[in-house]
Amino acid sequence: MTQILNVSGLTFRHSSKKRWLKKPEVFSLGPIDMQVTKGETIAIIGQNRSGKSLLAKMLAGAVEPDEGHIQLQEERYWSVKHRVARKKADITGIRMIFQHNSESINPGIT
Repeated sequence: MTQILNVSGLTFRHSSKKRWLKKPEVFSLGPIDMQVTKGETIAIIGQNRSGKSLLAKMLAGAVEPDEGHIQLQEERYWSVKHRVARKKADITGIRMIFQHNSESINPGIT
């Protein structure tokens, strides 16, 4: 099958502001590796604040990852190593669809 999406080592780090007498919290996502082949459908599921939306935003080009690369249809559109970033308008193959969890992943249907 033809590979349409290849994600390798995708990582994002963020620190909250330091509060009085408290250390800043560090939030991290990754490293994430995944491949999607033509005709395959994936669902990203997880607990609250686990990074699902952040991952989707990185894949759609709305947020820059700290490490890793994203390759769409054999064309790399984000790479930290090479500092290659395509314009958001050029990324036409990825769309985010947010749905209510009880309607989108129904155990009676799956």
